[in-house]
Amino acid sequence: MDQSLRTPVALVGLAAALDLAAAPFFLAGEDASVGVVALVLGILTLGAAIGLWRGARWARPAAIATRAVDGLLALPGVFVGGLGAGLLAGVAVLLSAAAIVVLVRMKGQLAVAR
Repeated sequence: MDQSLRTPVALVGLAAALDLAAAPFFLAGEDASVGVVALVLGILTLGAAIGLWRGARWARPAAIATRAVDGLLALPGVFVGGLGAGLLAGVAVLLSAAAIVVLVRMKGQLAVAR
């Protein structure tokens, strides 16, 4: 893998892992719909991370879209709920924002990485 892709792939992969790890907690509680959304976003983000790693053109827009949706959906969780949920939501928002910034800045690097 090209050195320039390590950070974006790591951030997107970490975000996918966070979504997939949080989904069972939501599915077991009252907010099952939130768990389903987290699970779907985690799977889509994982697919985008694999696509980034392979240098696929579709992967960058897919990763940006999944991270934007996840960041926006997690934002209210920062202010509502307990300390643990707020902290997890804050990490998700910051990780999504960092991934989007890195993905936007790598605009022409996928073609070079192939």
